Amino acid sequence: MANNVTALKLFTLSACPMGRSMGMVMDEVQARYTSLHIDIIYVEIEAELANEYRIKTNPTTLFINDHNEELFRMEGFVETEVIVDYIEQLNEGIFMLDEKLPPNESVQETYTVYLSDGTKLVAASHTYYNQTAIAAPRIHAILSLLSATADGLYNPFPLETKLISVQFIERVGTVTLGIADYKSLEISEQTHALMKQALQLTLQSFDVTDVELIIA
Repeated sequence: MANNVTALKLFTLSACPMGRSMGMVMDEVQARYTSLHIDIIYVEIEAELANEYRIKTNPTTLFINDHNEELFRMEGFVETEVIVDYIEQLNEGIFMLDEKLPPNESVQETYTVYLSDGTKLVAASHTYYNQTAIAAPRIHAILSLLSATADGLYNPFPLETKLISVQFIERVGTVTLGIADYKSLEISEQTHALMKQALQLTLQSFDVTDVELIIA
């Protein structure tokens, strides 16, 4: 039937811990409904698709029918049983989506990041181009830091450094970065400490007081 749920689409940021938790929920749902098609879409990679579905919140789960039409959406983290309950209700035709969301618009976000002048870290302003309507300021601040440049300053993070994951517990952040050929680069303890300090200073405006830096 056209109103039966045949697919779920989870939209999230690749580095988001809540999104990873929802990914585990999707695995549990898949085990219950083996014919259900489940997609996990990372919004910073597939911004055009996120905008097509007018995703506003990270994470967001869409319930899709066999005509690729959205029947319902849930925002934020929800437990497996909640997803299962909504699938059953939708399959019984109890409710359907009736709200038309406004289109997404790209946003320019400005963050204060910290780069080195050769002797110390100094503040620099960096503009991050958020192609979706999803607000994730701490993640976007880190992405800004990783790509920032400024005259007379240098970025301690190697080119092509990738943000793999981030976890915030109270006022402590654990940031995992991917650096190509990390071992062959022979990054010194001093540079590692500088990268950690740059992260701490960049995140201090979000009430983060300490950072654990993991390089994968």
